[in-house]
Amino acid sequence: HRDPYRWPFDAWDIDPRYTERRPRQLRLAHAATRLDGPTVVREQRLTGPGVEVEQRIVLEAGSELVRFETRVDWRASHRMLRAEFRPSRWADEVACEIQ
Repeated sequence: HRDPYRWPFDAWDIDPRYTERRPRQLRLAHAATRLDGPTVVREQRLTGPGVEVEQRIVLEAGSELVRFETRVDWRASHRMLRAEFRPSRWADEVACEIQ
């Protein structure tokens, strides 16, 4: 029987010390920002070994919400996809989804 905490892990067998490892960052392959009427849209593509992320970041005039629309083509093995946001401002409420 394999020790689930030995690297590399599979599925949800995540080493509890994973936060001690330095994460690999994806490379920004393309970025474009455009105005679409009262909306600002940032489109970007990030790539890494076996991974491609396409993301749209949308901010509508008058809205308090920043929307992230993300598609991931994941062909990597033994890798975890994580996202980190370090806002310069904080709010009392947040809306999050996980898949």
